[in-house]
Amino acid sequence: MKHSFDDIKIPRKHSRKESEKSAQPIPVHVVTQEKEDKRERRNTGENDLDARMSFLKPRAHERFIVGEKRGDPRLLVWSVAFFATLVLVFSFFSLFTGATITVTPKQDEGVIEGEFSAYREPVDGELAFDVMILAKEEGKDIPATKERQVERKASGTIVVYNKYSGAVQPLIKNTRFEAPSGKIYRIKESVSIPGTKVLEGEIIPGSLEVTVYADEPGESYNIGLSDFTIPGFKGSPQYENFYARSKTEMTGGFSGVVKYPSEEDIKVAREELRDMLKEQLLIEANAQKPDNFILYEDGIFISYEAEEKIEETSSNTARVTERATLNGVIFNKDELAKFIAKNTLQNRYDGSAVTILDMDKITFNIVDKESASPFDESISFSLSGAVYVVWTVDEEGLKAALVNKPKKGLQFQEVLGAFPYIERAEASIKPFWKRKFPNNVDRIHINQIIK
Repeated sequence: MKHSFDDIKIPRKHSRKESEKSAQPIPVHVVTQEKEDKRERRNTGENDLDARMSFLKPRAHERFIVGEKRGDPRLLVWSVAFFATLVLVFSFFSLFTGATITVTPKQDEGVIEGEFSAYREPVDGELAFDVMILAKEEGKDIPATKERQVERKASGTIVVYNKYSGAVQPLIKNTRFEAPSGKIYRIKESVSIPGTKVLEGEIIPGSLEVTVYADEPGESYNIGLSDFTIPGFKGSPQYENFYARSKTEMTGGFSGVVKYPSEEDIKVAREELRDMLKEQLLIEANAQKPDNFILYEDGIFISYEAEEKIEETSSNTARVTERATLNGVIFNKDELAKFIAKNTLQNRYDGSAVTILDMDKITFNIVDKESASPFDESISFSLSGAVYVVWTVDEEGLKAALVNKPKKGLQFQEVLGAFPYIERAEASIKPFWKRKFPNNVDRIHINQIIK
């Protein structure tokens, strides 16, 4: 069925009133004769033309309004994509939400010069000190070029048992302990052996470890693990119920001529060992002192204890051993900072928590160090040098107070007003459109500016 442009009738123009009356759309129904049209297209060759002009054909029973514009579905897709992108962008920047507060704390400076005292048990207003203790031992092998007669007594550790009674049993100095061979060993100091205990119906003897020494020098007293009796209790009830057993072998007994180093070699070796021990102890002291304490070099006391015996390591060498102990006077940094500020700034200091910059560069000296001891009840010392005092800002308190507060306005100023030692503060918040501080203190960071 053929159509021409004349088949589409355009309504004539109407007046405004007529247009308002005819506002309802008029459906256009087009009935096609499908078989006839196909046959005509084949005969006339207009199949291609109809295909190209098919956009002009309204669908059957479709309402058609002249001048109506149909919606483009692509616009909806792009709109959804645009808004989704915005959501993603805002979500991404929200991951980096945070605030930085740059504060300038109250600061002052001065010079300290004078002698002061610190106390082991201070009262109000006095400075406290403490003592850290470290010990170290080193040995060195040196040539043995001399000969001399040596007599040494064997020694070892035994455990003494009291199975006699629940009462403590004292043993006097030089109490004898006898080995099965008849060899006698003695204790050098008086001791007290604990009494028995009853555990689940069983009697548990009291016991104590002690060191015993051979009654005479010589290698014959070097014995292995053994049991011992106490001859002094023989003939009494205690004899069967007081006994001892070796914890270590008895060693070190000797009598005869040995190679020995010269006194000059011993002296040189001890000096080298002391220098080595001092260096090691100073390194360890600074590494092991508590973090919030300060240890000045002149507050360190080092003492040395030489071993009485020199141990032969071979027929031609001997081992020299030296032991050193470090006692260091240490101060709590916070308390020392207050003490220095009080004695430097005087009426400009209100007793608040402060920090002294470069506190370790202040010169510290013990007064009369040769006669002083770190174990005295008090020590006298001198301090001298420039002092720069910075008041402490409670950073955690400031962050907690700023949580979810507006960046600008009265509330921010009120928060800063609660921290009187902040002279100036500036804040920046990310992302830029945020107007409040984060509601998580971990996202609030504080930087301090020291002039």
